[in-house]
Amino acid sequence: MYFVIATHNHRYLPSSYQGVSSRWLLGTKDAHGLYRCYGFKNLTEPEKIMMRLNPNANQA
Repeated sequence: MYFVIATHNHRYLPSSYQGVSSRWLLGTKDAHGLYRCYGFKNLTEPEKIMMRLNPNANQA
């Protein structure tokens, strides 16, 4: 949560630039309502988003 607040408010990481489209993506299992308070919304075109999982991530 701290990361979202820090980046949301950081002066060098604005959420949008004049004349340039920018997009922030966030993955969450169960905190959708919380992140909506910071301007996050459901994907408007989820069929255009792809992901690649690393099966070895988070292994000790």
